Amino acid sequence: MKEYNVKITETLSATVVVEAESAARAREIAEREWQDGVHVLGAEHFQGVTFSTPNERTRER
Repeated sequence: MKEYNVKITETLSATVVVEAESAARAREIAEREWQDGVHVLGAEHFQGVTFSTPNERTRER
């Protein structure tokens, strides 16, 4: 029997409200807050999963 590498990619997503002077600055603030652990995504933020192998098309669930 052969062995295969199968890549599993889970996607988590959340929307946070940020007060800032511009959209670009809001993104910077949100990124810094995420890096600092202010916004921690968990199972409740699950959006989907994909499974793929090097020679197979990606299959989404």
